[in-house]
Order: sequence, then C-alpha cells, then structure tokens
Amino acid sequence: MHRLTPYQTGLWLAEYLNVRCQLCRIYRSTAQSQLLMQYSHANSNDASSENSKFSPSSNQSLFAHICHQINHRSSRGLLCTYCHNSIVWLPQPFDVDIVAGRSLFIQVSTYYEYPMRQAIRAFKHHEDMTKLPSLLHALRQLPRPHGCHHNNSVIVAMPTTNQRLVKRGFDPVSILSSQLSKHWQIPLWQGVERIDDTVS
Repeated sequence: MHRLTPYQTGLWLAEYLNVRCQLCRIYRSTAQSQLLMQYSHANSNDASSENSKFSPSSNQSLFAHICHQINHRSSRGLLCTYCHNSIVWLPQPFDVDIVAGRSLFIQVSTYYEYPMRQAIRAFKHHEDMTKLPSLLHALRQLPRPHGCHHNNSVIVAMPTTNQRLVKRGFDPVSILSSQLSKHWQIPLWQGVERIDDTVS
C-alpha cells in the first residue's frame, strides 16, 4: 500500500476530517462541489461543468470518474463559503510577451493580495505546511485550459536550484504542481533541469 507523505496526510485531514475553514477557523468548510454549484447558479449563462459532460471511453476512465465523484461528495472542503466569497477568483486573463511576436496567455487563480499573499510567503519561505490547504483551494479554482487533457498535455513545473532546495529543505513548486496535476488530470513531467542560479 502506498504511504502518504506528511503533507499529503495533512491535506487529507484538512479536507475530510477537519470541519473548520482553513482561513478563518470559525465557520464550517464548504465542499468544492457546493461552491461550484453556487457559482454556476450565480452565473446561469455559463457553460455546464466538465463533470456533467463526462463520457467515459474505457473502464479505467469510468472508474476514475466514479472515484472523482465519490471524492467530491465525501469532501468537506477547505474554505467556508464566507471566506471563499471574500476572495476575487479568476481575474481577467492577460498576455505576457515572451519573444518578438509571441505571447503567453496567463490565467491566475486570484490576485496576489491578502490572504493568499501571506499564505504563499509562509508556505514558500517558512515551510508553513498549514498554509497548503488554502493554496490547494486556490489551485482548484483554475479551470483546465481549453483543449488540454492527459493525452495531449503535460504540466512542467519550474525546477528550483540545488542551492534553494538545500536552503528551504523542500520544493514548494513540486508540491503545488503535483496537486494541480491531480486537479486537472494532466500528468506532471519532471524532465527539465534548472542549470542557472539566478537571483529570485
């Protein structure tokens, strides 16, 4: 049987056993599926979610879909409705020029402001794993890019330098990208090596 790492165990406990919001610690957390239903009711003109469009092509994908549905129903979530609604999710996308005539489409989960800015800094620079559930909730707001799926796409995490890995003691990007891989059902490819040692 596959053993969970300590941070994976912590995420599991936060989502399935801890009934309190990971931000305010006051209100009961709300399952991601319920938050999505509330969002879809508020935006009735939006297209229906990918889960409702799912049409399994094999026994394996049917099994994965059933497991995904059980996970959604049994999950108690990570944030309460109040905290979730107090954050602006999915701001307007923008383009970044990478080379002449080529740009990269960017969709962020939320603005880099309170409370996510503090959660990112605590997780990245102080190894504060208690902030990971909030960051996971933010990742789950990101829709999978149109046309991307496990047969035609991979997620490539920006590798860290050996010096920063030694200094931090862990790789925060690898942890977050593995959670994004689970969320989007797109494999994580680790075939890239960091060869520079630039200033952060």
